[in-house]
Amino acid sequence: GIEQITDRGWGELPLQTDFGAMVLEYLLSTEAANAPLVLLGQPGAGKSVFTQMLAAELDPRDYLVVRVELRFVPADAGIQEQIEAALTNLTGRSMRWPELAEAAGDAQPVILLDGFDELLQASGVSHFDFLERVQGFQEREAELHRPVAVLVTSRSAVANQVRYPSGTSVARLEEFSDKQVGVWLSVWNRFNPSLPLTTEAALKQRDLARQPLLLFLIALFRSGGGDLTPGASKADLYERLFASFVQRDIDKLDTHMADRQRQHAVQRDLDDLSMV
Repeated sequence: GIEQITDRGWGELPLQTDFGAMVLEYLLSTEAANAPLVLLGQPGAGKSVFTQMLAAELDPRDYLVVRVELRFVPADAGIQEQIEAALTNLTGRSMRWPELAEAAGDAQPVILLDGFDELLQASGVSHFDFLERVQGFQEREAELHRPVAVLVTSRSAVANQVRYPSGTSVARLEEFSDKQVGVWLSVWNRFNPSLPLTTEAALKQRDLARQPLLLFLIALFRSGGGDLTPGASKADLYERLFASFVQRDIDKLDTHMADRQRQHAVQRDLDDLSMV
């Protein structure tokens, strides 16, 4: 569901199970132009993919969508400058936001600011006021008759490193349910039938299987011949997943590498990862 921050604290809005419909309903509301919607989730929960899908699905006749990957724009720039930097990255040309917004006509501008947590990592400066600056940008645009809706994504772990202005709505991507794990695997197994991953086997690693990205890693590990032996320690499984991932990357660079060289390269990359 979505929760909204008011002067009195948190207040839950009507709960909906169709997350896409919920966000669309929010974008259609007048509240969307007054304060941002913050989308929280664990690493690999699907926040960035959701913004990509939302940008692709919104009808361009009704919405002007600009997706801003915050890790690729100046961390200490203003909101408008970050949007314009993203437009340059997307189009290869310098573009001013006011001209673009005015040229959109009746289309509702929607800004997707993806990866607040990565903005924190990219800068040594505090961004406690980031959402307040977003709301300030929205207020200015509304006064100029260019109302804009803004969605910000972030990992849940850094959700407390920013102030939430009154009117901010917060949504959270939950983990997969057992049923959703089964639905995801039914699609995966249809396209990877040689070494299918059963729902039962995946759910034995429930902590991993309920996160979309980690479920993908397990399925990829299985499709490459990996053994998900019941009772194996989680540490052992993690090591095999990482080694499998690194080996695939190494094989992309040199498919003719001798086994001894490949083992040495895998261990070297795993050592590098452990240092990071």
